[in-house]
Amino acid sequence: MKKKLTAENTPLKTEVKNGVLKIIIGVETLAWASVAENNGPLNDCEVDYTKLNEWAKDVASEIEREDHVGEMPIHRFFDEMIQRAADNGSLALEYKYINYDLEE
Repeated sequence: MKKKLTAENTPLKTEVKNGVLKIIIGVETLAWASVAENNGPLNDCEVDYTKLNEWAKDVASEIEREDHVGEMPIHRFFDEMIQRAADNGSLALEYKYINYDLEE
């Protein structure tokens, strides 16, 4: 039987709605994705499922933690995704063409 979809087990998804880009993942899904057996980075521990919200808050805090130059991991993520969208031919971009005609 298929598990009923709840807010807690919402799969990772993105959506654009009312002028806002949202990245959504349920706290249970985040915990599931965290462990090595699901290709996550945690090898020697697992998330306590009675503390899912606390785990999600800790991860969110790291997403927004500034490094020594004021950059956050989320900044690097968006920089990479912006470049990928451009490289993959986003039709939302208007390119500036430089006139290389040296004759005046």
